[in-house]
Amino acid sequence: MSKLRNFVDQIRKNPNAIFFSRLTFYFLLGLWALNGDPFKLGSATDQASERTYDRVSAPFYSSYREIDGFSDDILVVLINDTSVDNLYNQQFITANDWPLTYNDHALLISKLIQAKPKAIFVDIMFYRERSTDNSLDEAIEWLGFELSKTGQNTKLLFAQGPAVSPMSENMKNKLRAIGELSINSWQAPENTYELMQNDIPVTATKLFQIACQNNAHYPGCRDVTDSSQYSEPMRVTWGSRSAPSVLPYRADNCRLPPQSFSEQLGAMTSQLYDGFLGKESYQNDVCSFTRHVYAEELIALSRSENPDEIRLYKELIEDKIILYATDFQGFKDSVITPVHGEVPGVFMHAMALDNLLSQGAEYRRAIEPGSLNMAIWTVWVILLCIFVRLYPNKMPLILALGLWATYSTIVIGILHFGAGVALSNWISLLMLSGLTLRMAYLDLTEFFLSKIQSLVTTADESPKKI
Repeated sequence: MSKLRNFVDQIRKNPNAIFFSRLTFYFLLGLWALNGDPFKLGSATDQASERTYDRVSAPFYSSYREIDGFSDDILVVLINDTSVDNLYNQQFITANDWPLTYNDHALLISKLIQAKPKAIFVDIMFYRERSTDNSLDEAIEWLGFELSKTGQNTKLLFAQGPAVSPMSENMKNKLRAIGELSINSWQAPENTYELMQNDIPVTATKLFQIACQNNAHYPGCRDVTDSSQYSEPMRVTWGSRSAPSVLPYRADNCRLPPQSFSEQLGAMTSQLYDGFLGKESYQNDVCSFTRHVYAEELIALSRSENPDEIRLYKELIEDKIILYATDFQGFKDSVITPVHGEVPGVFMHAMALDNLLSQGAEYRRAIEPGSLNMAIWTVWVILLCIFVRLYPNKMPLILALGLWATYSTIVIGILHFGAGVALSNWISLLMLSGLTLRMAYLDLTEFFLSKIQSLVTTADESPKKI
């Protein structure tokens, strides 16, 4: 016991030993809290950090379409139960329920091709030829004919699922006769978008490359040819400045998110408050960021005799990127967004494409947080220990708060806006830094060392039994 007492006494008398004791203790505390995931609190905090940051930053997302001279070049075309009912009742399609026949899909897609878009991505999986529908060959021939009339200027992409696709070889070959297969699903954390799979561009990346070939003036097209710039997954940035309603009568069907700076500031404060209370602040009635229209509405415009509606039909599709998908209740193809709640999965492809067209290779990276978090934590621990050594009696409260505020600004500001990094557990980092700051302010390291020395001394001085 006397050796331990002497060792503790030497540490307390040696400023360098005290410095490294603090450094080691705070570093190990951060290592345990950030990487150990005690009681699953770390992973829960990571997810809460990501969602909170995404909601708060959404009003400040800047899209290419807000630049003078640029139009909104992304359109989602959806099919739902109402679409099927209306199109069947109008005798436009032959199926009165899902799934549609291959010819029904061909008819709808041909209407899009006729308006000459840059590309059409069909976000509907055709795994194998159905035994109950013999119209596949006719549908393929029909679409090929429509594409030939455009001079093959419209690119047609079909969803293939994951990189190792469950699609039959026969179906792959038939779809490749008129278009390309596109990877559109993978295993990844929430709101993470893989841009490349085995060096093959996925859906948003392919559409981005097509858009830049046709119009290299998008802000993000500067580095489009350098595929190495897109090897890291994207943390999708969702915007909240919704696109105007495509059709006037649908303008009142959803609620516009905050538009002015004062409204955005108020929304940010409200979202931070909701996040602090553990409430989800998004609502499903918020107007979507990406323009969308339902299939029956688009067909009605194409068949209209009103010149304004015909002009609108062409403006919506001509030279645009079209994403053709479904919106059926009960389908698993949906994503949870930080702004709009649950939406069809196709909107994630559309939002990732908007990020690429707007930011190019400067998109926000979704990286594994472990090593980066520990590097940030190590910087904090070193700074804290240096300041405590400079003020051995007690660090001034204003200086302590200023140190923490500066660190918080660096963590959230520089990493996101400077490095383009999505830091997953900034809440944990800020809470831990605040906790250790309080510990340093109370000089708990010295307190514990003195307690250890006192206990050892008491044990040495206690009478021994014979």
